Amino acid sequence: MLLERDDLSIAPFNALGALASGALAADEWRDQCDRAGIADLDLRVEKREVVTPKREPRRFR
Repeated sequence: MLLERDDLSIAPFNALGALASGALAADEWRDQCDRAGIADLDLRVEKREVVTPKREPRRFR
C-alpha cells in the first residue's frame, strides 16, 4: 500500500522493517505520519483465523 499526498509518499506497512533496522528513525516516522494526516490512525493488522469446514472423504465406486 502506498499513500500519497502532495509531495509525500508513505508505505506504512513497510515502515515496520525500516524502523526495526534503524533505516527509519521513530521521530522521522512520526513526522511523516503527521504530515500525511495518518498519525491518529490505527495501522495494526489483526491476524484472523481461517476456518475450513471439515468434509467427509468421498468414496468412489
